[in-house]
Amino acid sequence: MKPFTKNEQIQAFISLHQKIREADEAREVINTLEEFRPDWHNLRNVLFERVYPEVFWTYAEAYIYLRDYQGAVGILEEGLKELEHQDFRYYFGEKSYMYELLSKCYVHLSDNDKAYSAALKKVYHELYALNNKHSDKFEFYGFRDVSVHSLNDLKNETISLCSPSLFNDPVDTAYFAWMHYRKEEAKEAKNNAELNYLEVLEAAYNNVRARCLVRNISLPYKEGVDYPVQLDFQREYANTVMWAHYANNHKGFCVKYVIPSSFTMTEPEDGRIVMLKPITYTDRFPIMPFGTVNKDIKFKDAFLTKQRLWEYEHEHRLLYFDVNGSPEFPTPQLPAGSIKAVYIGVKCPPENRAKILEALKDKTDVEVYEMQINSQDIYKLKAQKIERFTEGKKDKKPKCLLKKIIEGAKEIFN
Repeated sequence: MKPFTKNEQIQAFISLHQKIREADEAREVINTLEEFRPDWHNLRNVLFERVYPEVFWTYAEAYIYLRDYQGAVGILEEGLKELEHQDFRYYFGEKSYMYELLSKCYVHLSDNDKAYSAALKKVYHELYALNNKHSDKFEFYGFRDVSVHSLNDLKNETISLCSPSLFNDPVDTAYFAWMHYRKEEAKEAKNNAELNYLEVLEAAYNNVRARCLVRNISLPYKEGVDYPVQLDFQREYANTVMWAHYANNHKGFCVKYVIPSSFTMTEPEDGRIVMLKPITYTDRFPIMPFGTVNKDIKFKDAFLTKQRLWEYEHEHRLLYFDVNGSPEFPTPQLPAGSIKAVYIGVKCPPENRAKILEALKDKTDVEVYEMQINSQDIYKLKAQKIERFTEGKKDKKPKCLLKKIIEGAKEIFN
């Protein structure tokens, strides 16, 4: 029988000790992995490279079981430094888990600043693992009330985001409702360390920022090729419910974006994520299916899932996260030409209409429309294009002709 190689021995040992159950086992893990230390580097090949990070977190979990949190911090920081190598650039899940363990250790060591910093990195790598598909040059629409922020977005070609805690739905996102029950459970169990960690983790997730964009046509499989839709009422800008709910009862405006994929294609080293993902709608979201709170919740479920009652929105959520802590209202710069059209609401007051046009005065390539009630079907809206840069010119000649007629009449009667 062919003997196991050192790499296979390490892999088998880690597999046997994925869950440490007693102190003697924890000490065995530490001693055995330390004996294997001269061979760890050999794991950095295509067959065993996924085992390499496991060595560090299994070692750390043994320390944590023995409540040697400083020892765990040392081995985790060593492992994370190793994973900075280009070979492990895209090991987001592994890094996220190691930062989670590191954050928990710092909580036990009463160093909340380092615990929070590690939690931010845990969330960052968790999000980056999801940012693996980019929509290129597809139409999206954003409904806005007229405000300083929304007008600046038009003028500067930015897109401002905010905390999901400001959304109109108290369980959008589900993450914070889930976190509430997790913390209540920790309080009942009088598990102060768990409670402290959950508060640090919640503070880290509070740095997620979002903006609702909508699109009532499913994204096609092929990048950069949008579905041809000819009828106005099929476009999202004619969604009367969205106008009522998100554009101040038709008094605001709607922006048509065609955003290139370069906007969301950030690099892992940037420390900032911008992603655009469709919302999944569901009838139920159980947090305590069997009487106890689920111990884990996927980011996709927590931040990209809504109750089916909201399905009329056709939402695609723009998410933003900064590993160093997000601004309260970040305004990332859109690639030039991303704003294609602006639709002014049916009930937009004249003074706000003027503000919108003023914000767009230098953007000659942005089409502007006024929404009108469709006489063919009053339950539908239609968009009437405004010829912004020819209105004055059209009136000029008739005014001159009228002036000549008046002057000629004066000469006759004089």
